[in-house]
Amino acid sequence: MIGNSDQPYIDDKVLSEEDRRVSAAEQLHMDYLATFSDPRGKRVLDDLSKFGLVDQDCFCPDSFSRTAFALGARSVVLHIRDMMDMVVDKDRQQKTDQE
Repeated sequence: MIGNSDQPYIDDKVLSEEDRRVSAAEQLHMDYLATFSDPRGKRVLDDLSKFGLVDQDCFCPDSFSRTAFALGARSVVLHIRDMMDMVVDKDRQQKTDQE
């Protein structure tokens, strides 16, 4: 191992701060995929999507608090979907940003 024992490393290579962020993002992305991609996870995500009004209007004209609650529930489901779809590869992200 190179460096001090507090630094994360892979195969005796000390990781830079950016590499650690990418590695953590990749792991989290894979965790979301593992959780919600199998048949049980898809059923749960479908149920959350219905509860979160993802494909419906969240606005409730007579109640600000109902609207806020619906938007909060919706944002959780959208976050899960975003985490499953995220691009964590630095090179692909740079190319996407340049386009």
